[in-house]
Amino acid sequence: CNFRVAFSTTLQRRIYVCRAVLIVSENLTHVEGYTGVHQFGLTSDDVASITFLDCAFLTIVPHGFLDFFPNLTGLHFNRCGIIKLQGDELQEYPNLVWFALESSALEEIPGNFLQNTPNLGGVSFGGNELKSVGANLLSNLPMLHRVYFLNTPCISMNARNAEEILAIIDALRIN
Repeated sequence: CNFRVAFSTTLQRRIYVCRAVLIVSENLTHVEGYTGVHQFGLTSDDVASITFLDCAFLTIVPHGFLDFFPNLTGLHFNRCGIIKLQGDELQEYPNLVWFALESSALEEIPGNFLQNTPNLGGVSFGGNELKSVGANLLSNLPMLHRVYFLNTPCISMNARNAEEILAIIDALRIN
C-alpha cells in the first residue's frame, strides 16, 4: 500500500488511507495480504480507507479487507474492471461510511447492494456505464448525505443534502 494521511470530506476529518497494492487470491475474490510501509508510527489498525486506481484486472469487489484493516470505513475503486454487482459484496462491511466505484465499466447495481451498510454517509458511482440501478439502492440509509451519479447514462445526478438525495431516490424509482 501507498499509505498516506488525507482529509475526508465525508467524515470531516483526517484519515489514514491505503492506496492499494494488495495481494489477492488467484481468482481475485479474497484479499490475502498487502505490501507497503506504514507512516507516522501508524499501523494497519489505523487504516480507514482503501483506494484502488487503474485496476482493470479487478472484476469483483474482493472480500477479506477486514482481516488486514479491521477499522476500515471506506472503499474506493476507480477505473476498475467491475461491470456488475451481485448485491452481497458489502455484507462484511457494516461500518462503511464511504463507498465509491467510479469511472469504471459498471453497468448494473442491484437495489440491495447497500443494504448491509447502515452507517453509509456517502456513495459515488459517477463516470460509469450504468444501464440499471435498483430502485431501493438508497433506501434505509439514515446517515447518507452525499450521493454521486454524475456522468452515467441512466441517471446523471449528484446530491449533497437531504432534498437532493430524495430527488435521486425519486429518479431511481422512475427509471
